[in-house]
Amino acid sequence: MWEYRIGAYQVLAKYLKDRKKRELSLEEIEHYRGVAKAIERTIEVQKGVDDIFNIDTVLRHNQLSRTPKT
Repeated sequence: MWEYRIGAYQVLAKYLKDRKKRELSLEEIEHYRGVAKAIERTIEVQKGVDDIFNIDTVLRHNQLSRTPKT
């Protein structure tokens, strides 16, 4: 999750870097945790989409392999 990027930005690292050398408020900590949870959920959804795509690709390949050649 730490490595997750949006565009060129490593989101969690950038958030902390932008607040370097000062104590985070409770509100900022809660926001950071919320962002981390959103990233975690996004990664889960992306994996699910990848799984669906991979299954579809395998099924299509198998279907094409079984198609009689004319």
